[in-house]
Amino acid sequence: SAHSASFIFYLVVGFLGAYSIFEFKESLKWVEHSYQVVAQIERVGTQFERSETSQRGFLLTGQADYLTTYQSSIDELKLSVDSLEKMVSDNLEQTAFAVRARNLILQRINSLNERVQEKMSNHFNPLAGPLAPTAPGNELTKTLRQNLVDMRSNEIHLLDQRQHQQSKVVLHFSIVALLAFIFALGFNLMSRRLLKKERDEHFRKASMLDLIIEGMTDGVIAINEAGIITHAINRAAA
Repeated sequence: SAHSASFIFYLVVGFLGAYSIFEFKESLKWVEHSYQVVAQIERVGTQFERSETSQRGFLLTGQADYLTTYQSSIDELKLSVDSLEKMVSDNLEQTAFAVRARNLILQRINSLNERVQEKMSNHFNPLAGPLAPTAPGNELTKTLRQNLVDMRSNEIHLLDQRQHQQSKVVLHFSIVALLAFIFALGFNLMSRRLLKKERDEHFRKASMLDLIIEGMTDGVIAINEAGIITHAINRAAA
């Protein structure tokens, strides 16, 4: 019947709608995750630059403020790298980038700490190799920067894919909602037509009954429960 078909249709539409909402929430979660990863990559790069800058300031000036900033930057940098590695643990390619970044950072930190120890023991010469553009530490820095750039580009690519998937989910949900609206509208129009048809049929039958009774030669009367005549139904009974 029409009611059974409409029930099945609404059941299917409800299921598809619920599934689309679930998919949208999942895609939204992954899009937000990619934004967080990109921000974390940039945070690691910024903290690394800060640690190098503060270490260089201490080497050149010997001021304790630079050393304090350097030490706090190193601690924050290690925590940020740990966090980044955990955030991308779901993706093997990004995990490889994160592990490489960690190794490069640890190597660079060891190099920076050696120069700091030399400065603190008065064995550091600012005109010597450690501050030169071609120093091994600077090569590590360049490699690390490129690694972070590649990792960020890869995450941006993932973000684009996830946003595209999110758009597809929204489109599917819109189609389901549109189909549900069209069906509801059609079912409403069909119900109105059926109701009007039933009313017209009822009116036609009632009119025919009135004509039959009115044309009868025998009188037709109405009585109540006590058997008393209440009124005449046709002219013959008048």
